[in-house]
Amino acid sequence: MSPDFSIGLLVTDDDIDAVILEGWPADVRKPRIVVLDYAGNDVPDEYVLHVSSGTPNTGLTGREVFPVEYGPDCRYPSPAEVLSVLDAPKATLNK
Repeated sequence: MSPDFSIGLLVTDDDIDAVILEGWPADVRKPRIVVLDYAGNDVPDEYVLHVSSGTPNTGLTGREVFPVEYGPDCRYPSPAEVLSVLDAPKATLNK
């Protein structure tokens, strides 16, 4: 049986504002999440990360994003509700 949880990424102006977990099991540690972006020529060298995996010698920028748990007092939308809205047109097309 597959887990019954949802993950939402809230994006504003091409940047991830929040990672929202809904229905995440209490006994499972929350994941560590990193946002990666290819470093352009305008990024100063002190901010460029060089990693050995992926395309060799590609410079990246990165930052860790800490997930929040969706609940009654959460200011972010419910990932499960957004998924159900996205699924609704599919259900009517399959009839």
